[in-house]
Amino acid sequence: TETRPLPLSTVELQKRSSRWLKLSSAETMDIAESLYQRGYLSYPRTDTDIFKSSCDLRALIDLQRTDPRWGNFAAALLDTVPETAPGAFKWPRQGNRDDEAHPPIHPTKSAGPNEFQHAREKKVYDLVARHFLACCAQDAIGRQTTVLLKLGQCEIFEAKGLIIDHRNFLDVYPFETWRESS
Repeated sequence: TETRPLPLSTVELQKRSSRWLKLSSAETMDIAESLYQRGYLSYPRTDTDIFKSSCDLRALIDLQRTDPRWGNFAAALLDTVPETAPGAFKWPRQGNRDDEAHPPIHPTKSAGPNEFQHAREKKVYDLVARHFLACCAQDAIGRQTTVLLKLGQCEIFEAKGLIIDHRNFLDVYPFETWRESS
């Protein structure tokens, strides 16, 4: 099993933006604040990594149906039944921080790929939206096999193989990978 990410806090947004988008913490927060002020993101300065049960996550996912990049994934989250089936919505994992002031960072409206003037805004929005959808998806499921071969008294060879049965959150979250090998 490859575990889906926790809901997005400020520190996690900064870490992931630095790692995957090559933006500094200050740049990330300036962009996120601008996106918040224009209504694209929730308040970006939060330690919270827990969505309260009163948060209508399905409505937030539904806003993403029209996006050509991940709209089909959002639709599948909502339309797949039963909820235990691969690809179906699953309530996000609970972190251990709740600042009691703001929910985790998430998109608050849909934004087409050409809606932003600056590429960095598009990248940060893309990261937040994909992260949100990934945390509302199921874990990736796979099987790994390890074969040990002992030749004589000294030589040991090891081979591992991974078969991914259900990619689930990995289909929308290209930042994390779980590579299949043979």
